[in-house]
Amino acid sequence: MAERRDLLWLLMRGERVSEMTWSPAADVYRTPYGWLVKVELAGVSLEDVEISLDGADLYIRGVRRDMELGECLECYQMELVYSRFERIVSFPRTPNPCRIETDYLNGLLIIRLVCEEG
Repeated sequence: MAERRDLLWLLMRGERVSEMTWSPAADVYRTPYGWLVKVELAGVSLEDVEISLDGADLYIRGVRRDMELGECLECYQMELVYSRFERIVSFPRTPNPCRIETDYLNGLLIIRLVCEEG
């Protein structure tokens, strides 16, 4: 919540949003096969998302782009953030070796870290 207030403050001061990075909300679950991470990324194309695992840290990076709405006369209200984002999820130990599977459902990016050990 504080991050969103900071962002609104920067917008009110006229600073460029495109240079800022925001952090999407995430839920993390331990499962019998490894880990499941849900990341709130409504309006983000999967082509604009990069996922990588470095040790015990999962990096989710990308950008949410604004869409062109030709029928608009003027901007009346803007609350969504269109810029680069980054979310780092730190696991208690390195989930190694594993493979990463992804799905995108109703604005949620679902990441499964499938580990041999479970």
